[in-house]
Amino acid sequence: MITARDGGTVTITLDAGATITAPGGTDGKRVIVSARPENLRLYTEPAAGRWAVELRIRMPVGAQMVSEVVTRAGQSLKVIEPRATLAATGDASGALYCGIVSATDVSLFANPNP
Repeated sequence: MITARDGGTVTITLDAGATITAPGGTDGKRVIVSARPENLRLYTEPAAGRWAVELRIRMPVGAQMVSEVVTRAGQSLKVIEPRATLAATGDASGALYCGIVSATDVSLFANPNP
């Protein structure tokens, strides 16, 4: 949901729990945020712009690692990371967080179900 507009940027509160800022915007308050799997990263620490996820599967594919995670809102996300930047799978509680690498590389679409 768009919570603020400032010139060419919007602040969006994700159903997954994080707040991000992105360029552009659409008419209306509810939007769909689209980010390529390469524009997402996994972290073991919470921070601004990161949301909690549960790791479902992690597969090595060449020089990259492909992970499937699920947000607390139930959305399934694919994350593709270079192996050198991989976060550990979290501590004993399984804490893992996902974040967008570059907000300028996300796309916003009007939600057809406002």
